[in-house]
Amino acid sequence: MEASEHYLKTTQKADSAIIGRPLLEVIFENPASGHAKSREVLLHSLQHVVTHKTAHTIDVIRHDVQTASGTLEERYWTFSNVPVLGAQKEIAYILHEVRDITESIKKDQAAATAQHKLWLMTEATGGTVWEIDLLQQKIKWSESYKTVFGYADKDLETDLDKRNQHILPEDLPEVLAALDAVITNKQKVWSLKYRYRKADGTYTQVIDYGCVICNDQQDKPSRMIGSIVDAGSQQEYEKELLEINQRFQRIAMATNDVIWDWNLKDDSIWWNEGFKTLFGYAEEEIEDTAISWTNRIHPDDLQRVKSSIHQVIDSGETNWEDEYRFRCADGTYKLVHDRGYVIHDQQHTAKRMIGAMLDITEKRRIEQQLKESTAQTKQILESLPLMTWTALPSGDLNYYSQRWYDYTGSNFEQMQAWGWNKYIHADDIENTTELWLKSIGTGEPLLLENRFRSADGAYRWFLVRALPIRDSQGNITQWVGSHTDIEDHKQMLLALEDSNNKFRFLTESIPQLVWTATPDGVQDYYNQRWYDYTGITKQHAVHFNWADLLHPDDRARVTSRWEHSVKTGEYYEAEYRIQNTTSGSFRWFLVQAVPMRDDQDCITKWFGTCTDIEDHKLAEEELVEKIWSWSALTRIWIALYTPHRMT
Repeated sequence: MEASEHYLKTTQKADSAIIGRPLLEVIFENPASGHAKSREVLLHSLQHVVTHKTAHTIDVIRHDVQTASGTLEERYWTFSNVPVLGAQKEIAYILHEVRDITESIKKDQAAATAQHKLWLMTEATGGTVWEIDLLQQKIKWSESYKTVFGYADKDLETDLDKRNQHILPEDLPEVLAALDAVITNKQKVWSLKYRYRKADGTYTQVIDYGCVICNDQQDKPSRMIGSIVDAGSQQEYEKELLEINQRFQRIAMATNDVIWDWNLKDDSIWWNEGFKTLFGYAEEEIEDTAISWTNRIHPDDLQRVKSSIHQVIDSGETNWEDEYRFRCADGTYKLVHDRGYVIHDQQHTAKRMIGAMLDITEKRRIEQQLKESTAQTKQILESLPLMTWTALPSGDLNYYSQRWYDYTGSNFEQMQAWGWNKYIHADDIENTTELWLKSIGTGEPLLLENRFRSADGAYRWFLVRALPIRDSQGNITQWVGSHTDIEDHKQMLLALEDSNNKFRFLTESIPQLVWTATPDGVQDYYNQRWYDYTGITKQHAVHFNWADLLHPDDRARVTSRWEHSVKTGEYYEAEYRIQNTTSGSFRWFLVQAVPMRDDQDCITKWFGTCTDIEDHKLAEEELVEKIWSWSALTRIWIALYTPHRMT
């Protein structure tokens, strides 16, 4: 091997270490570099030259140089192997040329590193990175170009002319002039504001930053890298953020809740005015860190609350809530319900937490009173000799007394989902359901009678009552109901109804006018024959005075006699004429009435009959008239045939 002076200087080799030695022995590998293949690459290049008798070039290869001090210096080279042929076309020797390109490579590496960092920073701030090849007049965009401006994958690499078409025509001359001035004047930095078209056709204000990179030794610009930021969207975002902050401040001032904003990075915390209003602290008493919160939590609640909130923060969750006691300025404690929301940054690290405290002291006190009142109410309901129950406003029963379970042989699970209707007599289900739904819908009390099956399978009659319980606004909060056993009473009423039916059958069957009256003498029932004879309707009879039907010559005598019987309870009997209002005629009736008495000998009802004696009365009058006539004739005959006594 032979070498020029420049080769020796460049490779930092002494001529004794190279001259006369094989080339591959001269090549020193640095195993620590991770690129210990320069000897292998060179051998392949030389073999290519020998085989093909043509030149072969290695564009870039790392081959570290050992300095005089023994240290290794990172170097990059371009190798060129050119065969020199003899007269017979054989290879006489190979001209091996090396060129040190370390400075250029390191410049490219630095530019690539800087570009990568720029890429990452720009992406993180919502911008878009671009790279322009000035020689090819091409531009390449980062992935965020699609997100920020709405373009597709095919638009990430395109010609500069197409990029220029997206710049607002009014702004394009200024952009091109500024870009040309930077290149012409060999400036390093370029920036400009202009309007750029998005994929949806709208224009947005952008801020464009770039730097010029020169790769060749003539320092001629060959590339530009930079970033573009959607300032229009940023301005809208900042405006919206300002409005949100102002809205938050207004809400914080208007609400009675205690609003807080906890900075998880520096542990500072902000409270709204509600902290001072609700807990009674002065401004100077409120610390500006989280100890203003933790130092006032009740000791028995502190560990639990801290564990719960940090579990949410550390696990990456967003929502937290808890209830605990918080100390007021006067030393008393209020029970608060606290809710918080964790805000994370783009690295999903919790950076902030915003929340609100709600004073539920009074609410819990009322709930406790209600709980105690409910327990007392249930004790009262259990003590009543009734089957009692309660229901929600929707009509779903949520409590039954023990008497209910004892009677039906059921349990609460069996009563779910309107299970009670499985115990109602089949003939009563439809009516019961209809009336209960009506009460639920209108809020009207429920009152009905129905039959429920007992544990032994027998049915008994019950009087069912239910009343709505309302709050101060008139809203129904629950229903309270009861079942009263009326089996014996019901059977008595049924027997009475049967007796009444038999009585009516009897009264309608006999050929008389039948009536009844109350103990004070007011008629309250007439049979159909009475209506048929008098011509009075049932509707008219309700407010009708029976004495109006009497013959005027009989009225005083008859009413006086009736009043006497009512007063004394004596048997009533009278003969008088009753009018037929249809024809206006009168007929004679024999009217009789007897009182019915209870165990205390008190009159409970009068029962009377009117027997038509018109024919009898006429026959009697005719007989009387005949008797009178015979009597008169007899007297005349005696007068005619009896001798006169001489005086």
